[in-house]
Amino acid sequence: MKTTSPAASQVLLRVVLCPAWPYELAARPTPATADRLRRLGWLCKPLPDGFVLIGAAPLPPGTHNLLAATNLLPLLFSLEPQDPSFFAGSALVPGTVSLYRLQPGPSGAGRVVAAAALALRPLVFTQQLAAAPVARTAQLQGLAGTPGLPLSQPVPAGAMSSTVDVSGWGSGAYRWRLAAEAISFYADDYLMATQPRAALEVGAAVLHAAPGSVYTLGSAAPPPTTKPPKARLAGAR
Repeated sequence: MKTTSPAASQVLLRVVLCPAWPYELAARPTPATADRLRRLGWLCKPLPDGFVLIGAAPLPPGTHNLLAATNLLPLLFSLEPQDPSFFAGSALVPGTVSLYRLQPGPSGAGRVVAAAALALRPLVFTQQLAAAPVARTAQLQGLAGTPGLPLSQPVPAGAMSSTVDVSGWGSGAYRWRLAAEAISFYADDYLMATQPRAALEVGAAVLHAAPGSVYTLGSAAPPPTTKPPKARLAGAR
């Protein structure tokens, strides 16, 4: 009887720490990301200087669109210090996260780019408002081209608060604005509960890149801190 051989595995991407950025951090998938990796059949393997994502090869054409449409991407990793006192002198405001994203580059070499620090919020939260005598309209937009956004939300006259709900779009970076009031935030229930100072997001764009592309963490500025440098990136677990 003829049998079908399982698809071969390959390194989809590798994240390494730049030697000039010698902080001792651990990149750990959030619980939702760990579940997505299991559903995808991908393995996140720690390395001495980072981690690799391993999956079946080759990826079918259009895979990145399919994964994004089925909410299997992005993948999210918290960047956590091995030393609990590491961020004691951090310039980051408590309740914010420094978000890093992978950006594909030529010839299999990518880089990690950092966004400005974003406020951490759960997927559903209440935004306090300055009351106004007239009805107003709030705007919600995704900061990474989220499908279905921007979205308008009516706010009744005299309202002192407004519910912001991004659960329909999932974890990600958003901006909410009502007249002069605005907040840019990263919504994720796990990050909100654990309050890491930095996180790494792996979006669908990286699947456009050649398999095995290497992304260097440290080509962007590290999270600000007054503590002395530590050792190395511990890798995902």
